[in-house]
Formats: sequence, C-alpha cells, structure tokens
Amino acid sequence: MLFLNRGAMSAAMLIAIATMAGCATPPPAVQAEVLAPSHSMTEAQRDALGAQAEQAIAAADYAGAIILYQRIVKAYPNNAAAWYRMGIACLRGNQPELGQYAFGQALRADPSLTKSYANLALAHLTQFRTAAMQAVDSNQVAEANKVVLRSLLRDVDHALFPADAQPAAVKQ
Repeated sequence: MLFLNRGAMSAAMLIAIATMAGCATPPPAVQAEVLAPSHSMTEAQRDALGAQAEQAIAAADYAGAIILYQRIVKAYPNNAAAWYRMGIACLRGNQPELGQYAFGQALRADPSLTKSYANLALAHLTQFRTAAMQAVDSNQVAEANKVVLRSLLRDVDHALFPADAQPAAVKQ
C-alpha cells in the first residue's frame, strides 16, 4: 500500500479541495431545484422569504431554510447573500456538498464576499472528515496511512469543534 507522510497527505488534501472548489456542475438536487426556470418574485417577496429562511435557521429547520433560499436564488441567481445564507443552512443541515456549491455561487456572484471562502473550506473539511473516518475504519487501508489520517482528523476536529464538544470517535 502507498504510504503518505503528513506533508504529502496535506498537499494531496489541498489539491483535492482546490479541484473540488473549481467544479461548476451543481449537485443533482441543485440542478433540479435551483436551475429550473425561475418564477418572478418581487423584492418584497424576496425579503419576506429571506426573513422566513432566517427564522427557519434559528429554529434549526435547515431543510426548510434551504428550500426557501432555493426559491430566492431561482428568481435572483446573482444574489450572493442568498447563496451565502443557503450555504450556511447547508453546512448546519449536514449537506456539505450542496453548501460547497452555494458558497461557490456566492463567490461567482460577488467575488468580494470573501467570508464564503472560509465556509467553503469548512464544507470541504466536513467532507474530508467523513471520508477519513471511513478510511480509518477500513481493513483495506494500510496502518501507516491510518496513523496519518487519525492525526489529520484530530487537526480537523480541533478546527471544526470546540474543545469540549470533540466527537468521541476522535478523542484520544
């Protein structure tokens, strides 16, 4: 099996993240929902939907917030703030792939909305964490690679979770 040291693994992860960030194809759910023909919406209706979406986020109804923001971006595809807030709802609702797409669209609409980069990176880290945990549990991965992945998982968990809320699977 291939052994990657921590530096090589970090470089590989950065290349993968850069490659994924450049993807222009939205996830299938977004293709069906967001890219369908738009319906007209007034700015007042947009603002009302945005307020409802924020209430949904506050109530931890992330799926509901995503649906509301999808309606907004159908009508206003260049609304960077709506794409950004949809990305936030996706991250909180454990939909990092859809979040990556939303943050990418926010940056396409407004490249100066640089806070989207941080959240895009967090979405990628969330996906990395899921894949790395599966690899660590696999009997097909060399022990040396598992050691590297466990180390990276500790770093990622330190970044994603407060010290008192570390997932039990990664505490050591």
